[in-house]
Amino acid sequence: DRLVNRGLVVKTPETDDGRGTLVTLTDQGYELFRRTAVKHAQAIHRRVSSALSPDELATLRELSDKLRHGSDELHHASDDLHRGKVQRP
Repeated sequence: DRLVNRGLVVKTPETDDGRGTLVTLTDQGYELFRRTAVKHAQAIHRRVSSALSPDELATLRELSDKLRHGSDELHHASDDLHRGKVQRP
């Protein structure tokens, strides 16, 4: 409710399920998120790049890509399972 009062999000009842509430960023909320995300990414970059060698950074990038790709595959498999495209064992 504090985010609603600050104008950062709006809440609307979920039409398909009366128990739920949809929370959506307002333009002001999205702008704050964007600015914060950029600062956060810059801070991570500074800390990581100063602590690792170029070779270690390349390895980290490769491993991160591999993890992200594996996570995407798990997400798609979960979606397929929920949509009934895959039978549970």
